[in-house]
Formats: sequence, structure tokens, C-alpha cells
Amino acid sequence: MHRNAPPSHRWTLAGLVLASLLLAGCSSLGTLWTFLGGKVVVTEAELQQRFDRRFPRDFEVGEGMATLTLSQPQAQLRDDRLLLDFDMQASLAGMRLPLRGHFGLDSGLRFDPDSQALYLHEPHLTRLDLPRVPGLPAEAELLALGDALLAEYARDVPVYELSERRQEQVPLGRRVYRVDIRDGRLVIGVRR
Repeated sequence: MHRNAPPSHRWTLAGLVLASLLLAGCSSLGTLWTFLGGKVVVTEAELQQRFDRRFPRDFEVGEGMATLTLSQPQAQLRDDRLLLDFDMQASLAGMRLPLRGHFGLDSGLRFDPDSQALYLHEPHLTRLDLPRVPGLPAEAELLALGDALLAEYARDVPVYELSERRQEQVPLGRRVYRVDIRDGRLVIGVRR
């Protein structure tokens, strides 16, 4: 650079050099955005892909009394809630054919810093569509049973784990402090 260059050109050149160094030191533009913006963003599509890889899945209920198979998850991020819909098949002891239906749930999310994962927070069944079968408990009883099972699931099983790539986006010396749902995205806030 010429010594007689105007000060504005020197600052422009210095800014370009600084930006180049920052970009070279970041593994992706997402990392730079996280560093500058203090957040990691997970889109609804990324969350849906994670659910698609984890289902169909079987769950034992009542010490072998029934097996629930959940498939075709549909995830939506609305307001500050996660909405999930599933196709369901229930195989009950003593029944020849399985019951087929659908159910939906509504839940908040909580972040566990030890596992670097998101868990359901206070989930509730919002919809249960099953055919009428003599001897099957009333819908209110089934919803209450479903809420109890969801509470157990929410304690033990994460719905989304931050990948190594996502964890690398959290700059050294920072930690996740909150998870919000905004505009159909999970916004994971980080700070020192």
C-alpha cells in the first residue's frame, strides 16, 4: 500500500484483511454467523430429517401388554411449540389384528448442556384417532396414559442432538443458554 493513500482506503484494506482472516479461521459461514450473532439455527427441515431417520420405532407398553409402532413423523415448529404427528399401530395382547390410527402431540423444548441435546418439555397428546373397539379404554383414559408415557420419554430420550458440526459452531468459551422457536426454526442462543 502506498504511504500517501487516503485514510479511508487504508481502513477499507484493513477491513478486507480482517474479514479474510476471520473467514479463513472459520470452518463455515455458519460458524462466522454464530460467532457474530451468538446463535445456532436449526431449520424445521433439518429437524424433520432427524425424525425421518429415527422412525419407524417400536415401544413396549405395560410390560408386554402392547407394542406401539410409530411411523411417518411430521414435525412443525409453531410459535414456541413443537408439534408432532405420527401414524401409529398398536398390537395388543389377545387381539388378532393391530389397531391403526394417528396421534398428535404438542410440546415445549428444553436443552440439556451435558448431552448437548434437546428434549421434549411438558409434552401433551392433542389428538388420538383410533377405531372404536369394545373393551378399549375411553379416549380420555388413553390420552392420560399417553401423557404419562410421553413424560417418561421426555425425561430419557432426546428429540434432537447437536451434531459435531453444530457443536463446532459454538465458539470456544461460549455455551448454550436458551432455545427458542422463531419463524419455523430452532434458535439456540450461545453466550460466554
